[in-house]
Amino acid sequence: MQNNLLAKAKGFDYVVVTGSTLVCSVLMFIYNVLIRRFVMPYDLGMFASVNLISVYMNYLQMGVLNSYARDYPQLLGQGNETEAKNLKDVVFTYITVLYLVSSVVVSLAILALLQLKKVSLPIAIGLMANTAFSLLTVIYSYLDNTLKSDKKFFYASMMQMLKTLAYILIGVLVITKFKYYGLLFTTGASFIIALALNFRELAGRRFRFDKKLLLRMVKDGLPLLVNGLVWTAMMSIDKFVILFFMTMEEMGVYSVALLGFSTIVIVPQSISQVFYINMSLRYGNNKDRKALMEIANTYNLYMSMFANYICVIAYFILPEFINAVMPLYSGGVTSCQILVIGVALYSTTLQYSNVLSVLKLNSKLLGGTIALSILTLLTTVTMVFLFGKKIENVAIGTSMAYAIYAFVLVFIVGKNLDTRVFVLIKCSVLPISISIFSILLFSGLFKSNFIGLALSLVSVTAGLYILYPEKMQELVKKALPHSGRIL
Repeated sequence: MQNNLLAKAKGFDYVVVTGSTLVCSVLMFIYNVLIRRFVMPYDLGMFASVNLISVYMNYLQMGVLNSYARDYPQLLGQGNETEAKNLKDVVFTYITVLYLVSSVVVSLAILALLQLKKVSLPIAIGLMANTAFSLLTVIYSYLDNTLKSDKKFFYASMMQMLKTLAYILIGVLVITKFKYYGLLFTTGASFIIALALNFRELAGRRFRFDKKLLLRMVKDGLPLLVNGLVWTAMMSIDKFVILFFMTMEEMGVYSVALLGFSTIVIVPQSISQVFYINMSLRYGNNKDRKALMEIANTYNLYMSMFANYICVIAYFILPEFINAVMPLYSGGVTSCQILVIGVALYSTTLQYSNVLSVLKLNSKLLGGTIALSILTLLTTVTMVFLFGKKIENVAIGTSMAYAIYAFVLVFIVGKNLDTRVFVLIKCSVLPISISIFSILLFSGLFKSNFIGLALSLVSVTAGLYILYPEKMQELVKKALPHSGRIL
């Protein structure tokens, strides 16, 4: 079974999903660089701040979308087409009605705050726009999950590409002139275009309400949602700390540090999405836990080995790029490097979260995630009080939380799936530790980022050959078919 799923990983679905995600990421990277040449840090900080309401409104669905992402592909894997179609219709009805009503209610509350002069007009407009974006976001997420579960990976990838291209084209036309308001308009317009292009798919839905089904989905999905909410809160703590202790301008500068986060996790996340769907289909068919863990360990090992090179390149090249192309945001360079290190560890354990989700064991993560949220808050606030109101101190606390979470996740999986913790560490955290050691060593010895990059790449390659000689030779042989004579 492991060989069959690994063979799929080399197939068309993975190439399309990963390839389209990478292309979109590169395009968005270029776009984000471009807008930072026209939008001041204060405006970007304000935009990032009002966007938080959309992020948290995504959780109003009470875990129904979380259950849907797991249950729909499992029903298809079991061959229950009728139940799958009914589930699809009920979930669409639920999220559409819920978010239409909640968007109106929240917008009225924001208008009341504006009348009482508790918020400024630009902030009120941004908050109300983002309440509408929450409706568009959940429908887009629902549609994306449905298409991929139906194995329409190419169609889903094209939808992602068209949305990205629309976002960039509209943004280039309006942001240079309208700044903050242009950012808001671009976000909404890109979602509307993407959904409009999929009108036929959405038009096939039927409005159905099934109270018993929804209650069951809320019951099953609530642990998934609460864990996701707590995790989102943990990832937002750095932004809230900056907003509380600092200014909108520093919030805008800190946004460039998130380039480190996106650079590290984009490839593991994109491939992980496809693995998650295929694992749900497989597990729905045979209920084999051991096979799931074998797949997850193999995936994590290869991704961790590959992530070493992404981590090293991001750490040494992003600062040079930011200073050269986005000088207004150069104050976020150190924060970016700090986040790269912490997120690198986290990125190697993504598949273990998927295993727990497939097995409906996400509640096991909740206690650890809550504790980590509290730890993140305490760490970031303490760093600010002890060492000053600087975004670098906030980044240190956040990076520590990501790193600790990786180890906590490994221990939770090991305990609940009767797997040795050492095996899990060897397949996830250990490989990426080579790049972290190399970065800390050579960035301390040499001031030149290019020298540090070159030496770190050599060190990473040597370390991987020492720890995983067979895997490295296998990868080289696949990349260079004629290298067997040399090796």
